[in-house]
Amino acid sequence: MDWFEHITGFRETGYEATRGKLRVECGRLYSLVNGRSYGIGSLKLASLQRSRDRAQSGAALPGRLKAKVVSGDVRKLHQSLENVGALFQVALRLNILEVTDAFPVRVKRGRL
Repeated sequence: MDWFEHITGFRETGYEATRGKLRVECGRLYSLVNGRSYGIGSLKLASLQRSRDRAQSGAALPGRLKAKVVSGDVRKLHQSLENVGALFQVALRLNILEVTDAFPVRVKRGRL
């Protein structure tokens, strides 16, 4: 049993078949198979310029905002003291970033 089947009560198959067994209502995803529900967030797409503008309008922190592509185990990157205060954007095949491999992007104020 994989994670999807564990939480929904059914194996993930094709898009239409899977979608037919799920319902989204009032910010929750419902499995029509096992009756479980989960709170879900909303997807917000922002251009790079909009992201830059938002970063500039935030609370002033010392240092300069820098972004860098990092390849590695994001769990270990989160645990590293070097990355305290860093923001990670992780690209996976499972989300909208659609890349061939997972490359965490670390954004942090100060020295990298």
